[in-house]
Amino acid sequence: MHKQDNVLIGSCGFTWNPQEHAAEVGYELASTFWRQGIITEAMGTILQFGFQKMGLGFVIAQFMIIFSCQQQNFIQ
Repeated sequence: MHKQDNVLIGSCGFTWNPQEHAAEVGYELASTFWRQGIITEAMGTILQFGFQKMGLGFVIAQFMIIFSCQQQNFIQ
């Protein structure tokens, strides 16, 4: 949710595999909100929760072939 006007601008989260102690993460964000640190902040919080509270051993991240250089840098 965009805090200023309470509008949904994207989503993020993870799918947990308890047998493997692993998760797959994903996100979507409206392009008008790119390059503002929103996903960096959200994914940092999700990963911290996953590793510290859920006991994850590793996380898998996948991204689509069509992406910007900024998205590639974020994944790396």
